[in-house]
Amino acid sequence: MAMDMIAGRGAPPDVGAPSMDGGPPPDAGGGGAPPPDLAALLGMGGGPGGPGGAPGGPPDPTAGQAPSDPAAIVQQMVDLSQAYLQAEQDQEDLLTMQKISTELQSLLAKDQQDSDKMMQGTATPRAMRKAYA
Repeated sequence: MAMDMIAGRGAPPDVGAPSMDGGPPPDAGGGGAPPPDLAALLGMGGGPGGPGGAPGGPPDPTAGQAPSDPAAIVQQMVDLSQAYLQAEQDQEDLLTMQKISTELQSLLAKDQQDSDKMMQGTATPRAMRKAYA
């Protein structure tokens, strides 16, 4: 039944039926907010996985959307890799993620070096490629 609903082949049996408290029937369309458990699974907050672990917390404004600045994307990836390192138990996976995190931090360091050189009036080829891309 759940897979049919996900694939759009069926509707929940209570759609169109009045609610238990006598209010209007639940919304069958996409006009309302998703249930908290579904919102948490989709990374929209509102469930146990909400910000700060608080159930029903406000949704994370950056959830589901990537920043437009490449450095901000890399920073977000570094933050997520740190969260992964705290949550993962397998040593092999931890080592792999540490390598990835090191490479991401290297990218951030290169961007910072380029920014510093540009502030001093020295243009680097990498910074020029990024500026005119």
